[in-house]
Amino acid sequence: MLGSVTVQIVCDWVKKFNAHGPEGLINRKPPGKPPKLTAEQLAALAAIVESGPIPASHGVVRWRIIDLCQWVWEEFRVSVSEDTVLSVSAAGVLAALIAVCHGHSDSG
Repeated sequence: MLGSVTVQIVCDWVKKFNAHGPEGLINRKPPGKPPKLTAEQLAALAAIVESGPIPASHGVVRWRIIDLCQWVWEEFRVSVSEDTVLSVSAAGVLAALIAVCHGHSDSG
């Protein structure tokens, strides 16, 4: 061992270099968990938020995050947390909902 670099680390570097050249030695962000919702499901979620709930069929007069979690489960059988729906909103899919909740709708 030389400093904090072990033989195993050097072997890993050599394998990465041999497989991908100098680019293989660049540390990249690990991929992480795949998203729970597909692009199509996200689009459907955005559409349902955009159109607003239908009280007779959805049982609510305005969407709350927990209502959207329940809708996702009923529609796709995918269990998502409130944090997941909020992170989707942070990505802009639910921007209309947030604007209405904070009194910044385009209509007024």
